[in-house]
Amino acid sequence: MFERGLDPAKRSQLGAHYTDRAKIMMIVQPVIIDPLEAEWAAALAKITALVESAPKRTAEKLLSPAEKRKAEKVLGEAAAIHSAFIERLAQFRVLDPACGSGNFLYVSLRALKDIEHRANLDAEALGLPRGFPRVGPECVLGIELNPYAAELARVSVWIGEIQWMRRNGFDAARNPILRPLDTIECRDAVLNEDGSRAEWPVADVVVSNPPFLGDKKMIRELGEAYTGSLR
Repeated sequence: MFERGLDPAKRSQLGAHYTDRAKIMMIVQPVIIDPLEAEWAAALAKITALVESAPKRTAEKLLSPAEKRKAEKVLGEAAAIHSAFIERLAQFRVLDPACGSGNFLYVSLRALKDIEHRANLDAEALGLPRGFPRVGPECVLGIELNPYAAELARVSVWIGEIQWMRRNGFDAARNPILRPLDTIECRDAVLNEDGSRAEWPVADVVVSNPPFLGDKKMIRELGEAYTGSLR
């Protein structure tokens, strides 16, 4: 819908071509999902070992005060490992510097929330306190030149957040339903207005399907002054 609403002459310049989920996952899977799932697998192994080593009360045996203290200490260490991983996810930042209508950001946010949810369920299964989702729209950063596309990306990310929360049994924000999302900026990701190099926000990973014109089309599409500055 977004692409059809654009001037056809501007589509290639803006890189406004829909990238389907399968192609997006070819980037998101190895860049975001695989490394973070490997980190959680290592953390889960440590948590499991700690929980299994903790003294446990049985029908035949009550824990002594010393055993209770040890169990509390061990379970506290396990909970700390879980909390540290959740904090890692909450502070994880994904940047798409040519985000268009937000397809990469939408998929990336869902991936991060799925990993967090799995970590919380795994921890709960081992007897640790159940965690509430902390990963949210602020974890995905975008830069987009077209104002309409930038606003659509913000809405797309919020829709993804609301859909995920409702699908997994959590209440989504209601008042207001949508809040400002300053992490998606409307500007040129390559050059500032004065022709200097534009800076990108700090992020852990970059995922994108950036626009590409090719050398022979740059002057015609972007203008001589812009192309000269870019080069």
